[in-house]
Order: sequence, then structure tokens, then C-alpha cells
Amino acid sequence: YRLSDATRRYLSTVDEDVEIIYYATGGTAGADRDLYPFLLQFAEASPHIRVTLTDAEEAQAADQSIEIRSDRRSRTLHAINLYYFLNTMTGEALSSIEYAAILQLISTTTDESISESLLTLYNSSTLSAYFSGDANLTGAIRYVLAEYTPTVCVYTAGGSGDMNQLLRQQLEQAGYTVQALSNLNTVPADCEALYLYAAADLTETEAEALSSYLAGGGAVLLTTNYQAPDTPNLASVLQVYGLSSPTEESVLYDGNYQMFYAVEGDHPILDRYDGEFLAAYAHSIQTTETDGVTHSVLLRTSSSAYNVTNEEDAEPETGSFSFCVAAESGNTRLVWLAMPLDALANGLSGGVDFDFAEQTIRWMADSGTEALNIPSTSIPSTLLEATNTVLIFWIVTFIVLIPVGLVAIGIIRRYLRSKS
Repeated sequence: YRLSDATRRYLSTVDEDVEIIYYATGGTAGADRDLYPFLLQFAEASPHIRVTLTDAEEAQAADQSIEIRSDRRSRTLHAINLYYFLNTMTGEALSSIEYAAILQLISTTTDESISESLLTLYNSSTLSAYFSGDANLTGAIRYVLAEYTPTVCVYTAGGSGDMNQLLRQQLEQAGYTVQALSNLNTVPADCEALYLYAAADLTETEAEALSSYLAGGGAVLLTTNYQAPDTPNLASVLQVYGLSSPTEESVLYDGNYQMFYAVEGDHPILDRYDGEFLAAYAHSIQTTETDGVTHSVLLRTSSSAYNVTNEEDAEPETGSFSFCVAAESGNTRLVWLAMPLDALANGLSGGVDFDFAEQTIRWMADSGTEALNIPSTSIPSTLLEATNTVLIFWIVTFIVLIPVGLVAIGIIRRYLRSKS
């Protein structure tokens, strides 16, 4: 719980006033003994930053929430989002809410094979806890002081409307406002980049809205699901830009695996990121020469990959397959990544997959923002072991009474108290 050198360097450049308000039930009595002193370090590092401890109930604010405020705008963070878990066996990074959901499944499933598998993957010997408050709070300070904050809109067709929590935080730390859309019937005028995960097909109205947004010079990062290939409404939008994919379920393999390191292409996006993208459950993309549209293959498989379909008696197609393509037409920028942005693949790649998504959005939005590159702090394993017991206790006890989101909040509050 110490400020990084990168944070101190940034804070030394702050020349406008910022207030950090820590809301804790009961004021001083409810303040976490590690988190509150950590916040005070921000005030010690800059004369323009003031930290205030306020009773959450009196302020009608959420307990253990933190508001960062300037004359321009404010951003509120919750203690639950200052921690995450890293699986040392698989490299997968989990937000606290995702971990809570896993523990919920362990405690409620009647399938012993599922519970045993999950307990093998997610236990105190395979999970490490990290504190990312340094990066999150510094990113929030930069956000509230920025004269311009580009907006990234998020929509999932056929599912929940938000993106992975860790990817969301990474974008927010880079200076973006991330706005989840409840529907895609219209795209907000201030949306400078749209992240669209097509877990299912768009409705006709949504396809029309997407077409209008792109035709007006919009920027879209599209990810798709190989298990939902029959998406005629989405396909009609992509066809205008010379892009298509197999209409039957298909997935790319490398050897016996559905996960492989991708061969890079040649594009400004790739000039800005350094690392090997790890593809998981990807499908292929075909391009057709189209007037006024420029195609750039960003990611492709090696020449030894093969494409497997679910068609009966179909032989696998072998060769090199594109699964991430950029299409440009005038001011319109469309990047299609033919796979979900997966937390497991991101962990195995050392964070490169989410970095690629961030760099893609930065190029599409032409925002000029830069990553802070502030590291997270590992929490000692002894604390993690104590925490796991508390996590399981809370979920097993309250799983019927409390929704997963509230359970996760309780988890972090209990976690914070366990160190007292």
C-alpha cells in the first residue's frame, strides 16, 4: 500500500485542486486501516490533493466508496474494484465479482465434477491477490482533471451490456469514460468508439443503428462468438465493408488446441503494442475487395493451423487464417476480432490481449491518451489464505439471500476488516 514511482511522478505534475472523499460507515470507526492511510499518501505527494473522510450514511453514499472530484467532473470507485485475483496455474485474472460468482457456483452446484474442477483451479494455492488502487485512483485523478475525456460505449448483443471489469478499469485508467448501453437502437452522439460483442445476432433495428453510426464516420471494435455464426442482421452490416465469416459453427485450432499465439500483421495498431496476442476460440474472417474500403489483416494464425466446422463429415481446412481485420472507409474505422475478449487468454498472454484492445480503441478514437503503466501490488499469500475462508463463508451463508453483486461487496468489506 505504497504509491509507485510512476504515480508520484504524475502527481508532481498536478497543478489543479482535487478532492478525494472516502465514504465509510461510522466515519473513522468504519475506515479501513490500510486503505485510508494509502489515500492520505496522495495528499502527501501533492499540495493540490485533499483527502476527506466522510460518514457514508450521512452522505447517503455507498460504504467503502471513494469519490475523486475536481471542478470539471467526478468519478466514484468502490473498494471492491481495487482488488483482483490472479490464477498462477492458468494466468487468468479475475475481478472480485467474477471470483464471487465462481464461489457461488461451487457452493450451489449439485454436479460434483464441476465443483471439484473449480476447486482445483480456484483455491488458495493457485490464486494470488493484488491491490490495484494505485493505478485506479491515479487514473481517476487524471480523468477528473482532463480537459477532454473520450467516451467508449459498450454493448453486448444477446447478453449483459458491460465488458470485462478488468478491461473496463484498464480503459478508465487510460483516460476513457466507459458507458454501457442498455440497447443499440441508437448510438450516443458523443460515442467516439463502440465496443460491440455480438454474442448473438443484432435485431434489425440495432443493425440499422450500427450501419448509421458507421456510415457517419463511427469507430467500432467488434468481437464475435464462433458458437453463434448465423447472424444475418450483423452480416448485412459487415458486407458493406467487404467482411464475412462462415455461416456454420467453426473454430480455429493450432495442433490439438483452440488457443494459439497469433502472427502479427502490419498496421498502426500493431506499432503501438508490444506482445504476442493469444487467441482462444477464434473463427476465421474472409475479406472481399470493396470499392472505397481498405482492409488490413491485424492478426492471423500460423500456416499450420486448421479450421474445423460442425458440418457432418466435413474435413478440416488447413492453412493460415485471418481472425482480426481492420476495415477503413473515409473516417469510418471498423476492427473485427473474431473471438471474445477472454480473461483467461488475457492472463495467459500476460495482459497482451487487453492491451491490444486498448490500443485498438486508442487508434479508432484517435484520442491521444496514453497508459499510465502503474503496477499492481501483490498481497501476501497469508492474507489470501485467510481471505479465501472468509469468501467461502460469506457466499455459502448468504447465497440465497443476496445477489452476486452484493455478495461481492460484502466479500471485499469482510476482506478489508480481516486485516484489522
